[in-house]
Amino acid sequence: MTIADLIKDFIDSTKERLKTPISGAFLWSFIVYNWRPIFLLIFSDTSIENKIVVINYEYCSFWAIFWPLVIATFYTLLIPKIMLLIDID
Repeated sequence: MTIADLIKDFIDSTKERLKTPISGAFLWSFIVYNWRPIFLLIFSDTSIENKIVVINYEYCSFWAIFWPLVIATFYTLLIPKIMLLIDID
C-alpha cells in the first residue's frame, strides 16, 4: 500500500462520515454559529499567537459547541418529519 492509497482511503472515509446527517448538520451549524472566530483566524493580520489568545478569551465556551450540537440534532430529527408532512399534504 502506497502513500497515495492511504491518502485516498482517508479522503474516502472522511467523505462517508460527512455524508451522515448529524455530522454534516453539525459541521454547518458550527460554521454558522462560530463564524466570527473562523473569520478572525483566517483574515486577521495579527500573529497566530495573538489570534489564538483572542479566540480563546472571547469565543471558546461551552455554548460554542452546545448550540451547534442542539441545532444539528433538531435539524436531523425535524427535517424528515417536515418532509413527511409536506408529502402528505
